[in-house]
Amino acid sequence: EAEKFQPGDIAGPIETARQEHIFIMKLEEKHPKSYQPFEKVQREVEAKIISDRRKQAQEKILAELRRQAEAKLSSEFTEFCLQTIYRRSNPKNR
Repeated sequence: EAEKFQPGDIAGPIETARQEHIFIMKLEEKHPKSYQPFEKVQREVEAKIISDRRKQAQEKILAELRRQAEAKLSSEFTEFCLQTIYRRSNPKNR
């Protein structure tokens, strides 16, 4: 679809994959397709793969930490509620 655009064309609104942001894009310049030998781009490709894997690992760890935090908060809240109910239902502990 991007190949249809010409310099000066405006596209949008464009939403990100997670729908967190919306962009409007203006094509300033258009360069012809070109081929680059793998040897020339190998380091870039390797760095991109490493970066992507690192990001995936970080997201996985963050999701697990959030899950653990929610479980702990839920457990603490449940304990608080049970203690409050016990105190209110037991006249000796008021």
